[in-house]
Amino acid sequence: MSSDNKVTLRKVKDILVVQLPSALSAETQEDFNEKVQYALADTPAVLIIDFAKVQSADADGIKSIHFAFLRCDEIDTPLILAAVSEAIRPGLVAAGYFAKAEEAATADEAVEANL
Repeated sequence: MSSDNKVTLRKVKDILVVQLPSALSAETQEDFNEKVQYALADTPAVLIIDFAKVQSADADGIKSIHFAFLRCDEIDTPLILAAVSEAIRPGLVAAGYFAKAEEAATADEAVEANL
C-alpha cells in the first residue's frame, strides 16, 4: 500500500498533523483511528487534520474521522481542518464537523498560527 493510501502523522513541537490519504472510505477508518489514538496519548496542544491529498470521500470515509472529534473533546484539544477542498466540504458540513473545528487554508498555516 503506498503512502497515498495511508494516514501519516507528523509532529511540530506539541502540534500533531494528521495527513489523510487520497481517498477516504470505511477502509481508512481503522488506520486513522489507530494512529490518532496513539498520537493523542501525549495530548498535543492542537490536532490538525490535513485534507490536502484527499480527492474523494464517501459517507463512510467522512464518518471515519469522527473518532478524532470524540477524542479531542475528551482531552480538550482544539481541532483544525486544513486544506478542505470544495469536493469534500459538503460531506464535512453535513456531518457538522465545521461547528466543532476551526478551518485553515493549509496545514502549514495552521501550524504557524499555533506555534
